[in-house]
Amino acid sequence: MSLKTTLFPLAITLLVLMSGCKPKVEGETTSWKENQKKATDFKAKYPAFAASLDQSFTNASKIWDDAAKITKEEEKAAKMREANDEYGKLLSPMTSYESNVESANSSQKKAQGKKYPSSVWKQVSSDMSEAYDKLEGSINKFHDAQPATLEEAIKDATEASDLASDARSKYDAVIRKASKK
Repeated sequence: MSLKTTLFPLAITLLVLMSGCKPKVEGETTSWKENQKKATDFKAKYPAFAASLDQSFTNASKIWDDAAKITKEEEKAAKMREANDEYGKLLSPMTSYESNVESANSSQKKAQGKKYPSSVWKQVSSDMSEAYDKLEGSINKFHDAQPATLEEAIKDATEASDLASDARSKYDAVIRKASKK
């Protein structure tokens, strides 16, 4: 997982916020292309999600095609954003999953490298074990998923992302205990 993968959702959010939340055709076109690349990458990495990613693209493409028929730039851009939002229903939790796993792994390494006072060691050990179980559960849930529908894929990706986020939070709490010597 790269820095690009981690920063992609943040970059899109900042782009939207900086533009005053008013969509522009160029920005939406760029987002569409990035979404297509992301979907292609995810299909290669996570073949069980390929059919759902294709369905997501089909749903979004219908909206995108409708946008192409609109002549007023502002209305066209709004419809294009709607298409990108539709595409993002699965891409966003998948991107978050990867980002959260990467963050949890980083926090895990930091937590393992700390020295803890003996007064908190038992709790730290328990918390580290719980965080590990959450992270492992997240990875297993995502990689073992066999979603039959787009809705199941969104649910599976969201739940796996949430577990990884919980693991990261648990590891970060452990790290703070080292700081309270």
